Amino acid sequence: MGETRRRPTAAGLVDRSAGVALVAWVRKAPSGKWQARWRDPGGRERVRTFRLKGEAEKFLSTIEAAKVRGSYVDPSLGRVSFGAYTEEFLASAVDLRPSTRATYETEYRLYLKPALGSVPIASVRPQDLRALVADLTDRGVGARTVQLTHQVASRVLRQAVEDGLIPANPASRVKTPSTQRRAIRILTLEEVEALADAFDPRYRVLVLLGAYAGLRFGEASALRTPHLRLLERRIEISEGSSEVNGKLYVRPLKTKESRRVVTIPAFLADELGQHLERYAHSDLVFPASSGGPLRRTNFVNRFWAPAVKAAGISPAPTFHHLRHTAAALAIAEGAHPKAIQARLGHASITTTLNLYGHLFPSLDVELTERLDDVRAEALAARLRHAAEANVIQIEAAKR
Repeated sequence: MGETRRRPTAAGLVDRSAGVALVAWVRKAPSGKWQARWRDPGGRERVRTFRLKGEAEKFLSTIEAAKVRGSYVDPSLGRVSFGAYTEEFLASAVDLRPSTRATYETEYRLYLKPALGSVPIASVRPQDLRALVADLTDRGVGARTVQLTHQVASRVLRQAVEDGLIPANPASRVKTPSTQRRAIRILTLEEVEALADAFDPRYRVLVLLGAYAGLRFGEASALRTPHLRLLERRIEISEGSSEVNGKLYVRPLKTKESRRVVTIPAFLADELGQHLERYAHSDLVFPASSGGPLRRTNFVNRFWAPAVKAAGISPAPTFHHLRHTAAALAIAEGAHPKAIQARLGHASITTTLNLYGHLFPSLDVELTERLDDVRAEALAARLRHAAEANVIQIEAAKR
């Protein structure tokens, strides 16, 4: 069969004038299938085979439209499987923190690889990802896990766009189920003090630091003595520890908001000073028995859980609940949300308000009362101006 010399236009595929270099054309191969042939932006001839002639012509229309828009991507690059590309991405991504990498690897191994591992990355469609989200939800997988799985897929596909394998990220508009935020556990000050008193003396101040300064466990366990400015009652927070697959990492905090200076009350500065005299034999403020930073799992099993039980606190809190307690204390003392955001190291005030907005019941009342005051002031000013105008008129009449 002879080839049909055509190229795509806005109206479809039309015949090409003789003697002019072909941009794109369709021909029937000896096998009976149809070949779509085109020249890429560099002038190289490309080919792809289809079962039906209409499929080949439709494909060429897409190719030519992409060339006009400047979004052309070599289809052959997208033949690599989603699984192979994801594994290469995980092995070479230097910007992933160890905990993030571990999460990505888990979500890929459990959910993405079985569903999409063998699919060419250029063939992954939004409906494939929507089907995966629906399947995981139907299987009872938690909403947060579904969100993480979608996040991993989207991150990998975004990288594929940047690498020129695909023209757009098919995960960008796929919705995931929303999560219900867990109720925040806030300890009373009596519970905080009882917990601190029940603790191993080496880590008693660590409890107080969580409850009154709002430090995360990783921030407190990585805290070093050069970061303490006790005379100024300030602590520099710049590093954090994390435990991933049994390995401990201490790294600079990842956002500029989390790297911060926290002011502490005088009693806590005194407690820290006494703690350093007794227990700090290295530059770490709260070293483990081995001399290195505390590991969360060891800390919880050996110190936290026994102390919670001894203090008789129920329901049992986690260390992170001390951070919630610190936020609640600041709110109770009238701190502005922006100040709380800076103190806790939240990346956005939205995070602060989403977590603790319900603890600001007085804000609406204060606003309402202020509106009453503003209107009363405006009415008083209006009466005052009217009175002044009357006085002026009377004085003018006397003249």
